[in-house]
Amino acid sequence: MHINKPYTLGSLSGVILLIALVLASFLNVLADERQTEGQQTEDRITVYGTAWGLTLSEDGTGLYNAIFNIVTRELDSTLDYSILPHKRAIATFSKDKESCIYPFSPNLVKSHYNQAPSNYLHGPTLNKVAAYFFSQYGEEPVNKFSDFSGKRIAVPIGSNMPKVWADRNITFISASDETSKARMLISKRVDYVSGTIPDIAIVFKQLGMQLPPYDASTPNVAASLTIVCKNTPNNQKFLDELNSHFHAHAKNELNLLFTVQGLPLLK
Repeated sequence: MHINKPYTLGSLSGVILLIALVLASFLNVLADERQTEGQQTEDRITVYGTAWGLTLSEDGTGLYNAIFNIVTRELDSTLDYSILPHKRAIATFSKDKESCIYPFSPNLVKSHYNQAPSNYLHGPTLNKVAAYFFSQYGEEPVNKFSDFSGKRIAVPIGSNMPKVWADRNITFISASDETSKARMLISKRVDYVSGTIPDIAIVFKQLGMQLPPYDASTPNVAASLTIVCKNTPNNQKFLDELNSHFHAHAKNELNLLFTVQGLPLLK
């Protein structure tokens, strides 16, 4: 018959020491994991995508989502790409102190946020757009501001155009997405729509319609679109990496995409 020997003081202290060593090792691992998680959270880059319908959809499809995926998919930076409705994305970016927004024009920062451009950073040009006013089918293109007097113009929700032209006899109707805006013109709910090329051309093509009349010689606004970020060291590091990858690889891939889409190439 085997009889268990009682623990002696020496053997008991050995067990306690072993437990202490195991516990210390576990706590060290836990501390390392928390430090790593904290560092990952600190280094994470938040980019708000401005969902506006067909060309940038909340389901991840559309031209601008394709562009974003091409230029960011091989970066080492940890990205949180959060696609929000257009107006909400702009408002959220305005409140955040460390986030980015896409697609956006660095030249429009002051007009949208009333802050100095030095408070912001931006990446390389990822696409170029030009804004025009489009007339109803069968009508002449608008070529002077007096043509708008007493008329109805559909604009994107959140546009500052109603504020800028508040003293003019114009009725502005906000559209929640680019397809709804196009349909306002087709149904003659409005006399004109404000839209950018190539975006609006993609929308009308999807609807099976020709591009409405517009004066190609007089763009309302021409802009270079990219990722715009708040001026922080972490965002600067991210944009430096983005810029390097763009010129080394992504630019050529974007131009292949633009060739297929029939869009102007990046130089």
